[in-house]
Amino acid sequence: MGAFFSTLGTQIRQLWQNLVLWQRIALVAVLALVPIVLIWLTLALQPEYVTLYTNLTQSDQLLIDQALTEAGIRHVIDPADNSLKVRPEDEGKARLLLAQEGLPHMPVEGYQIFDRQRLGATEFEQRLNFKRALEDELKRRLETLDVVLRAEVDLVIPTPTVFTEREKPPTASVTITPHARHPTDAGADRRDRADRRERR
Repeated sequence: MGAFFSTLGTQIRQLWQNLVLWQRIALVAVLALVPIVLIWLTLALQPEYVTLYTNLTQSDQLLIDQALTEAGIRHVIDPADNSLKVRPEDEGKARLLLAQEGLPHMPVEGYQIFDRQRLGATEFEQRLNFKRALEDELKRRLETLDVVLRAEVDLVIPTPTVFTEREKPPTASVTITPHARHPTDAGADRRDRADRRERR
């Protein structure tokens, strides 16, 4: 193998020495253009995509990926900016499908909602903002759990009254979408099977 490369190197040097100046310049130019042409062809042959949404949350990315995959719509989720990209011919279909699914979800503000509360807000507006802030904070905390894909929280906070005996306690309605299959589930299943075998 070493003799082969040694012979090949000798032949290349002899060929180079036999070339005149303009032939050497042409050869170097061709060798320099080859990678440029290959890169251009690679980029030109890649499918074109348009951006639909950016800064998507992880839960929205999972739900959108599932919805578009089931619909057979080709798409790319770019982790650089958490953006969703689809082919130009699928843009309208993808937007309609995601709108029907309510995706992507509105960003969760939490207590940050008070940062943009206008001066002189009425008592009703303040109570409404407080309710929304609590709902967002509860939603945010629930979605930090590994087993929770998405959470929706709806609070009912009765208006305070001077008659304490007529006051009603606040209530909450919580809807949770779990992950289809969480890694800890498999571990729990294995532990359960091991426990059953030990009991036998």
